[in-house]
Amino acid sequence: MGSKIDINIITQLTILVLSANILEACFFTTEFTVQIIADPSLGAKLPLTIHCSSGNEDLGIHKLYGDYTGHGYRSFGWKFCENIIGNSIYTCDFHWHKKNIRFQVFNSAFSDKACQYESTCTWYVHSDAFHLNLDWTNIMYRW
Repeated sequence: MGSKIDINIITQLTILVLSANILEACFFTTEFTVQIIADPSLGAKLPLTIHCSSGNEDLGIHKLYGDYTGHGYRSFGWKFCENIIGNSIYTCDFHWHKKNIRFQVFNSAFSDKACQYESTCTWYVHSDAFHLNLDWTNIMYRW
């Protein structure tokens, strides 16, 4: 009788552990990372203010600085599972030095081309433009 109870407890614990891992994994879809980095050209005095969201998730307002002097963070990022029908979209509003722009930082339609390295889209925000994935020759957006 004791061994049957032990087997049931072990089975239940195994199911519990597997269930916890399943909740954190992206099944049937890809896990993506979006990273936004403030370039030193933005300087230390005025923060880059960003507000990012998707249809069902508000990531809040974040202030980034283009220096290493300890004023604040230089980058902000998040991970997510692409939705099952493949139409995930994240949009960000950017504000810096009386300049404003809003655009999609992630869209499932361009993710295969734009986020190739380990499913990561890295946006570099400069004082004059936005670059994607260290491609300094390709300006994606201008202020």
